[in-house]
Amino acid sequence: MNLLKYLQAAGVPETLQPEALASLQRAEEIASGAVPYKWTAPLVMAWVVPRLAWDAEALPARYAKWDNDISINGDPWPWAQRPDGTWYRPAPLDDTPEARAACYWAEGHHPRSRWARYIWLGWRNRASKLAHDLGAPSGAPIALWGDEKVGRSHAGVCVYRMGDCWQIMVVDRWGPFVVRRNVGWKINNVRDNQHTVANITWLPWSLLRWKGD
Repeated sequence: MNLLKYLQAAGVPETLQPEALASLQRAEEIASGAVPYKWTAPLVMAWVVPRLAWDAEALPARYAKWDNDISINGDPWPWAQRPDGTWYRPAPLDDTPEARAACYWAEGHHPRSRWARYIWLGWRNRASKLAHDLGAPSGAPIALWGDEKVGRSHAGVCVYRMGDCWQIMVVDRWGPFVVRRNVGWKINNVRDNQHTVANITWLPWSLLRWKGD
């Protein structure tokens, strides 16, 4: 991935580009600590998920590095605070049409079902709690360059800076697909989704379906 090309495309000032490149190199090194857990998540979760109780909200402690930073049961739910002060999104316990309809990552399934949990933990959001633990706390001012609307329905480049942490987000459209790149710290989630930590990420290439017109 040509990091400098995307920094330039987003309009990052030339005087800041060396700082950004050094930060992103550091992010790649930090993110490498999560790679073994991301690669093994499909296998480990195939073993762990069938053994979870219906009302479980987290993985057993010995599998904590494969856990999710939001919830093992998905994220389309209101935030709630645990007794220890941490926050999560508890999914409904009742099996209702509304709960199944909200399960966008495993359509037709309840978010607490084995299949929905396996897709969420084993494929869609692998080892995201570890990425959270390796991330950077929010608090520093956030700046951005480029197109902040970038996403699966909007191609473009956006670069974020939060203190000494940087993020590059890129979406290139290839017909009915997009190539998405997301490297650095997920500062966009701090800015747009009220996250208190910018998770570490290093995804230089992923192929997804285009969602635009």
